[in-house]
Amino acid sequence: KDLAQNINIICGLDTQGPTYVSLMQTNTNESVIVSYLTKLVAILAKEDPQFRQNTVFVYDGASYHKSPGTRLTLKRLGISYVIAAPFGYDTMICEYWFSSFKSQQINPSREKTGKK
Repeated sequence: KDLAQNINIICGLDTQGPTYVSLMQTNTNESVIVSYLTKLVAILAKEDPQFRQNTVFVYDGASYHKSPGTRLTLKRLGISYVIAAPFGYDTMICEYWFSSFKSQQINPSREKTGKK
């Protein structure tokens, strides 16, 4: 299948500094978020088996963040989370990361990533 021209990003930022990023060429939906969460939790548990005791995930109100499957996965993984108020972009630190990332050239050799 041809690669899409769009690149979607999922980002997890830790208050201690680490950033956990996934770049993909598919639309973000519940399945993608569940896959990301499952892998992220495995990485976090490897780095610190006790991370659940001092970690809270913060989400914007995207439908795939609030979906029953995502909530069930968060519960199954033992993750505490909150969903931010609507239109609270200034409080979502990942939005600042996205803005910074998107302002840079991530394809300096201009490799084709789609049909156009």
